[in-house]
Amino acid sequence: MRKVNTKEVPEETWSSPKGKFCGAGKHLLLYVVADNPIGESNHFPDSDKWIVRSPERKIVHAGEQDYYQGEE
Repeated sequence: MRKVNTKEVPEETWSSPKGKFCGAGKHLLLYVVADNPIGESNHFPDSDKWIVRSPERKIVHAGEQDYYQGEE
């Protein structure tokens, strides 16, 4: 792995064909190494559902819940 200072990355500029809109930025590829727990999860934004596989597969719905829901 190689560490790069963002000052060393060249800035790229772009503009619309007529020059009305423009922008600039530095394009940098990042590799992130993380200590993730065993299991995986995915989010489905269309239905706002999550699938969690840890240690068994479950499908849950993310949304507002009452604190005591399912307790009585």
